Amino acid sequence: MRLPARAAVTLAAAGAVLLPLASPAMACPEDDHGGKGHHGGGHGKGHDGKSDHGDKGGHHVRKHVVGGPTYVYDPYFKKVDTKVVTELDKRGTSVRIAVAGIPRKYWGKTMGTHVHEKKCGWKPASAGPHYQNPHAKKGTPLRKKEIWLDFKVEKGGKGYGKAWVPWRVDKKDARSVIIHQHRTDPKTGDAGKRLICTDAVFF
Repeated sequence: MRLPARAAVTLAAAGAVLLPLASPAMACPEDDHGGKGHHGGGHGKGHDGKSDHGDKGGHHVRKHVVGGPTYVYDPYFKKVDTKVVTELDKRGTSVRIAVAGIPRKYWGKTMGTHVHEKKCGWKPASAGPHYQNPHAKKGTPLRKKEIWLDFKVEKGGKGYGKAWVPWRVDKKDARSVIIHQHRTDPKTGDAGKRLICTDAVFF
């Protein structure tokens, strides 16, 4: 299903300029629910997506879909569209992101993408640090307690990232997905500048 076009995108770069634009349509693989992100004035707004309950492979599934982005922190990415899908069943939580409109300069590159603790805001730092499983044992590698969705940008500017974890991600602990400038460093978890933020709904 196509995502509705946006009227504007919030730019949280210096000066916080608001630019009008018409976004390209985008489809999310393996998903038939659309969503619409909010892009408004100085404070930003919450998600406007869809929630669903159903059965998948014999397992009861809860699902949320949010279209975005909620905030763009670099004007170079003002034409990007995002869509975040979260699903929960008795086995764990899956997170997927579909992206379209990434500039040609990034085609073929891998962009670090992570779940963050707080909602998106005007400042790149508003979303807080990476989400980490609060029940993870001391010494657990970052890759095993955080949620990384790094994706390689395809020719044409699209990208798809996904991750699955064997636990329920509480909505109080995780509220957004951020796309970064570089591939995630497996040791430090760093992926450079925060470029695009989309609010997400967990469970």
